[in-house]
Amino acid sequence: MRSAIFLVTALVAASTATPWGSRANQQCASYCKETSKFKYNVGTIYSYDYTGETASKVGGTSEQESRLHINAQAEFEVVSQCELVLRLKRVTLEQSDPQDGSSRTITAGSAKFAAELEHQPLLFSYQDGQIEHICPSIDEPAWSLNVKRGVLSAMQNSMLDLTKSQLVFETDVVGHCETNYTVETVGRNGMTVSRSKDLLACTGRNGHHSAPILSTPYSSASSIQSLPLLRSENECQQTIRNDLLEKSVCTETHLFRPFSNGQSGASTRIIQTLTYSSERRSDQISTDYKKKKASLLFDGPDAQKTSGASLSLIGETLNALVQETRTGISPQTPTLFSRLVTSLRHLSYAQLSELFSKTQEAKAKKYLMDAAPLVGTAASYALMRDIIQEGLLTDLEVDMWLASLAFQPKPTLEMITAVSPLLADKDAVRPKALLSISALIHAYCRNHPTGCQAEESVKQAIVHIEDRIGIACRSRDAEEQNTILLALKALGNAGLIVSSAETLKKCYQEETNSMVIRLAAIDALRRVPCHLDDRNALLSFYLDTKQDSELRIGAYLAVMQCPSPQLLEEIKQALMNEPVNQIGSFVWTHLTNLQETSSPSKQVVRQLLATEFLRNKFNTDARKFSRNLEASSYWHDLNVGGTVESNVIFSSQSYLPRSASLNLTLDLFGESVNLIELGARLEGFESLVESFFGPGGYFPDDTIQTVLQSLRGKRAAPVDQQSLNQLSTVFDVKGQIADQPQGDLYLRIFGNELHTHRFKGWIN
Repeated sequence: MRSAIFLVTALVAASTATPWGSRANQQCASYCKETSKFKYNVGTIYSYDYTGETASKVGGTSEQESRLHINAQAEFEVVSQCELVLRLKRVTLEQSDPQDGSSRTITAGSAKFAAELEHQPLLFSYQDGQIEHICPSIDEPAWSLNVKRGVLSAMQNSMLDLTKSQLVFETDVVGHCETNYTVETVGRNGMTVSRSKDLLACTGRNGHHSAPILSTPYSSASSIQSLPLLRSENECQQTIRNDLLEKSVCTETHLFRPFSNGQSGASTRIIQTLTYSSERRSDQISTDYKKKKASLLFDGPDAQKTSGASLSLIGETLNALVQETRTGISPQTPTLFSRLVTSLRHLSYAQLSELFSKTQEAKAKKYLMDAAPLVGTAASYALMRDIIQEGLLTDLEVDMWLASLAFQPKPTLEMITAVSPLLADKDAVRPKALLSISALIHAYCRNHPTGCQAEESVKQAIVHIEDRIGIACRSRDAEEQNTILLALKALGNAGLIVSSAETLKKCYQEETNSMVIRLAAIDALRRVPCHLDDRNALLSFYLDTKQDSELRIGAYLAVMQCPSPQLLEEIKQALMNEPVNQIGSFVWTHLTNLQETSSPSKQVVRQLLATEFLRNKFNTDARKFSRNLEASSYWHDLNVGGTVESNVIFSSQSYLPRSASLNLTLDLFGESVNLIELGARLEGFESLVESFFGPGGYFPDDTIQTVLQSLRGKRAAPVDQQSLNQLSTVFDVKGQIADQPQGDLYLRIFGNELHTHRFKGWIN
């Protein structure tokens, strides 16, 4: 039903779209729809009285309400048929007496609040009642823009025909919602329509991008799209007269369900009213500012921007903190420290540097160093960079702060610029710096997918990483190999390559490189968007049956990040003719698991494979052959689920598994969260197993010897001393098995590789 409505809407919009003309380079609207519902005259300013009221109370315990009021004049200037400009004027911010709602006072900060809202006009694309998107100034704060989004949401009407009740999909400040429009009254001079939404069923809510969790959205028709702690509804009454919106009254209610009884309990009510007052010919200057395109969706707050603060007041807070803790920790200490952190968020880098350099008292300086990692601004990142480069922190403190960068939900370019010098050290770079800063870049690119690659600070940071992989990832010693491996893992975190595409190809094709480097080079492409890398080179590598089975499986998994009908057909044909059982076993189990998966984020691939019959001609014995394991469950009514997936990969050079990984993903209300992934690749443990359980081992055991013999593939031969002693001949121990145990371990959280460890020998 939803997809049908969406398709009809798209077809109607496409059929009524008209060319836009010579303003193509300056427009906000991407097309212009013929008007049939509303007729706003170009060159006219329509004035509306706007009021917004937020009231919060705990029903059943008290009748007192905490109320906040916004009053403004909203002017809509029609600059063209499909582009309007919103300007807010005479803005006031008031609060009511909880005991007497009619008694209002101007709130502290009202003047600053009004100045920010009135400063920037807002250009938006208006398609006969529906707001396609907005084009705000790049300098406008997120909170100010959200207020204006609320005003425009009250104005919006997405009906296809004003004379008929209908169900449509609509995007506004509350989310992507199934919206029910009902025609209430129709008269000679106008009409009234109502608009209602169940906010629990809306997607795009809760500002998931504002939380320190990376997630991937998935589509679900469930009526629960967010944590059902609130019962939330949104209703509007719109009066349309003379082809204009005369009045719109929107009421949004939120009731906290736990501990509520009927309408009793903690609740918030938001009422917006937009009332037509007058119109006049435009004498405004056209908007001329650097714009960006954005949707009507509520946007979480940006990272704290510096606005300047009094160094003397911060100095007083520092001194008070030092005095308060001379004899120990007091009840006031947490409050003072929290005040210090909050105050530092308003300082620029120059101010922070000055404060840090002028603070000579050891205890005060220590408090500054403890507070700096918690500030979370670009200026504080730059200060932390200086502190790290001066060697004022322990290795543990540095690594802990660097690890925190990977959890920054909305990083800015200034943040990336501030920490990039930590990647530029030619001698040595901290592993945590490579992994965490690359994760920071990925978070920025997720929030800015269109312009990320063009940003100079992003490119420079990636180039710093790419410089460390050298020519075809060749290394002269173990230390250089470790650096190359870290750089490859960092590129995998970032999901972005600037100039290393061909180098990465050489890295995994170069047979003199170690297996771990070749696998890491393939994995470096795991997050690169499919439109930037078509994976054709990896597909050819996978189809080359002369390559090592580990490498081919790694290439297969990388290729399957970008599934398409053509790709799956090639994979299927290759599987039918696959001569290597290790490859066939893994690919067959992976594809059949995709056919049966319940994971909502894999349903597109599942549908592509739904009609395929995959004949199993391979030995899939889990004790000897590579395979993919998956257990998934999804409850549609609750819109929650989970997936546990594991890859166990054998090598032709060993009878023990060469590598294994375990991945846990949670599906919660339209978002798939890759909670944790653990992985290991081990070599040289064959001789260890034999030394423990072989005939001359510490714990000789006939049963285990039988199992080992079976794993070697010698089922028909009797288990005797001679056959066990042939182990080195059968497996070429000296040539194929490492002299001593070695391995690589990794840990990923939310898809970011945050920890990696290499060892060789038992001492390590």
